[in-house]
Amino acid sequence: MQHTGWLIAGLSLSLAGSLAAQPRINTILTPSMEPDFRIAPGGIVIIQGTGFSAETRLALVPPLPKELAGAQVLINGLRCPLLMVSPETIHAQVPFGLTTDHPTASVYLSIKSGEVQSNELEVKLQQTHPFLVTQSRDGKGPVLQLDRNLRPLNGAVEGERVVLYATGLGITAPPATDGMGGSAEAFQDAQAAQYVIAPTDVFIGDAKVAAGDFDVGNTRIRGWARLAPGLPGVYELKITAPAGAAGQKVRLVTEASRETGADWVAAAAPAEKFTGLTGQIDAPFPDVKTPGGWSPILIGAKFSLSMTLTRQSQPIEISLEGEVASVKITVRPADGVFTGTAVVPMFQTRTGNFGGTEIQVMDLLNAGLPMPGNIVPASRIPPECVQALNTFPAAGAPLPDRANGTLSFAGQIPNDGRLVLSEATTPSAFGTLAWKAISDTKAKTYSTTFRLMVDGKELASRQVTIPVQ
Repeated sequence: MQHTGWLIAGLSLSLAGSLAAQPRINTILTPSMEPDFRIAPGGIVIIQGTGFSAETRLALVPPLPKELAGAQVLINGLRCPLLMVSPETIHAQVPFGLTTDHPTASVYLSIKSGEVQSNELEVKLQQTHPFLVTQSRDGKGPVLQLDRNLRPLNGAVEGERVVLYATGLGITAPPATDGMGGSAEAFQDAQAAQYVIAPTDVFIGDAKVAAGDFDVGNTRIRGWARLAPGLPGVYELKITAPAGAAGQKVRLVTEASRETGADWVAAAAPAEKFTGLTGQIDAPFPDVKTPGGWSPILIGAKFSLSMTLTRQSQPIEISLEGEVASVKITVRPADGVFTGTAVVPMFQTRTGNFGGTEIQVMDLLNAGLPMPGNIVPASRIPPECVQALNTFPAAGAPLPDRANGTLSFAGQIPNDGRLVLSEATTPSAFGTLAWKAISDTKAKTYSTTFRLMVDGKELASRQVTIPVQ
């Protein structure tokens, strides 16, 4: 992953020193470089001493080696994946196989340099021992914030989906593999991720911003905290930036351990949802030249719209509104998707068969008399209507008149935030078509108006006139 190297490198500060004949452990440090003899499964431990190796080596790409520059770290005999080794410092990942059902348990850590064993150091194993990753990567100052595309933020906007990184959140479900980070498949499939089991909460000031729990098999897990894909020993936490967060502390709290905190960074002012909005309702659709002389008639319209989405993650509502035909779209920048429905004819009525529907077919060229079987002969359906009907898939869910229904669709928002909705991008999605019964048997034309709306405000309108007979 592109972000793997700088994050692990930032957590792995290279410290050089002289080589001692016998390796000796002096102390254990937290990611914030403070003495602390507590560790957790899957967490990162920093060991300082002398004589660990003859050179400085980094391991930035998983799987992490369990021997680097001739050095090994053992905890209760289990070899640890290594991120960095220097003569006086080692950064290692605590194996996930080290677990305890108690608040703390004593385990013993040692280093082997070549064939020479160091002294043994007693440390306390806990279920969790969390630390938030900060912008300086040393556990101090502002917390590191990323957007949904894992790009660094210079302050989160209220309502924006934010990714935080942490260490020391313990075992996961499904179980994680030492030295590997989270599954790369989790980028595309959330169910492929390895989620944190230990109850974990995020607070910004006094506001709790954690998401809900859900089950994987028989295990209850936190749906928003998981092992970060491709980053050994690092977890990602997805939250939504709350209101009034400027100047507050962000705190990560676990039941099994202490809390950790950092400074929250909020954007100076809320951003607009979008910029560069343009849109129009296109030419009449279908553009009937010779009317069929029967009721119902087809009413439809297509539209095009473009906008550049900002980081504001609040949904945007887009609609093309008509009396019987309509399109409704919800754009969700935080999730990178849009979803929508369009009114289109049901499969049966596309061939002129209105049997079993609430619409009565009338022959307007024959004094408005009902057509036999409530069916329009194929020879009476204008070719423009046939072409328009073939533009759309059949509706999936019927409306009350059972002649029309709704077609569902969805799409992805490009990473650059430029959203273009048009016939050129998705021909069948950004239009609507519906049957409309005509009560006036002598009407020559029928007029109706379509309105293109964005968040309840009219962007464009167009009157459409359909020849009837």
